[in-house]
Amino acid sequence: MIQNIPLNKTPSIDLFQLHKLGESLDRMISYDLTGRGNILYLYNEARRLLYYPLTTYCAISLKKVIKRGSVVLILTGFPSLTWLTEGLSETDGPVGAAVLARVLEEVWGAIPVIVTAKQYIPYAKACITAAGLVPTDINTALSSKTDKDSAPVAAIYPFSTDASIASEAAKELISKINPSTVMSIELPGPAKDGKSYTFKGREIPSHLFARGEALFAAAQSKHILTVGFGDGGNELGMGRLSAITAQTVSNGSLIACVVPSDITVAASISNWGAYGVAAAITALEKKQEVLQSLNVERIIRCCVDAGGVDGNINRTVYSEDRVPMHLSQAEFSLMQFLVNESSSVW
Repeated sequence: MIQNIPLNKTPSIDLFQLHKLGESLDRMISYDLTGRGNILYLYNEARRLLYYPLTTYCAISLKKVIKRGSVVLILTGFPSLTWLTEGLSETDGPVGAAVLARVLEEVWGAIPVIVTAKQYIPYAKACITAAGLVPTDINTALSSKTDKDSAPVAAIYPFSTDASIASEAAKELISKINPSTVMSIELPGPAKDGKSYTFKGREIPSHLFARGEALFAAAQSKHILTVGFGDGGNELGMGRLSAITAQTVSNGSLIACVVPSDITVAASISNWGAYGVAAAITALEKKQEVLQSLNVERIIRCCVDAGGVDGNINRTVYSEDRVPMHLSQAEFSLMQFLVNESSSVW
C-alpha cells in the first residue's frame, strides 16, 4: 500500500532537499555506535524496500494520513530481566515514543495514544511528562482538540497481554477510535513459532507485553498505515526483514518477527529511529523549534528514575542499549542542528 504513495505530490515542500536531509538523518539513525554489527544489514534491506530515506519517507507518509485531531497509536514496552522478575521496561521504546508523540501533537495537532502493558504505564507516564505532554486517559485525550481549544495531552492505554482475547480487543479499540496510523517502537513481535524472543534468544513470557500484533492485524484489515521501529529484527513490524534477520543476526532464524508493517524503520537503537522521524517531520513542516524544545537526556533520566533499565546490560543506568544518555543527547543535538541548518537554505 505505502510504496505506491506519490511522493511528488506533496505540496509546498522541496522533496529533493527533504530527501537530502533524509540521507543525513538515516546515517545518524543507523550508525553502529556500539559495534553490534547487525544494523547495516537490516537498514540496507529496509532501505531497499522503500528506496527513499526511511526517515523522510516515513514523515511524508504520516503527513498524508494525519490531520488535526487524528488519533495515533504508539505501541511500546519491551520487558527486561524476564527470567528473574516482572514489570521492568527497557529505556529503548518509551523514550522514542514520547519524543514522537510530542512532535506529532505539536506539529500536526494529533492525539497520541501510548499503548503498553499495564505494568509499564509508569515508564510511559514518566517519559510523556518529560517530553512536555500531559498524560491522561483515552477518553479525556479524545476530547483534547476542539474548534477553539487544544490541550497538549497524550493518552496512555493499557492493552491486553492475553493472546486469546487480544484480537477482539484490538478490533474493538480500532473501531472505537479509528486511528490514522498504528506505530510500534521496540515491542516484542511474534516469530515463526508464535513466540516472542529477546535479541539473545530467550523466550519472553507472553503475559509481559502488550499483544501489538493484534492491533497491527486490526489496523491492516482497515487499510490503516502501520509503522514498525526496530533494531534487532525481533520487534513488532519487522516482518519484511525476517529473511535478512535470519541470515545476519545471531539467533536470527529463531527470533525474527514475522509480522510486517507498511513502513519499516530499522535503526541502531529503536529510539533513534523515532528521533530521526521526529526530526524529519519538523523539517517537512518547517517547525524546527518543536525539535529544539526537546531534550532526550531529560526523558531518559526520567525513564530510569521511574525504574527503567538499559535493555542491553539490564542495569538501571542512564543509557539506552549501552549508549550513555549524554551521547544519545549528542546524537539528537546533531539532528536538531541539521534540521535548523537545512531549513535556512530551503
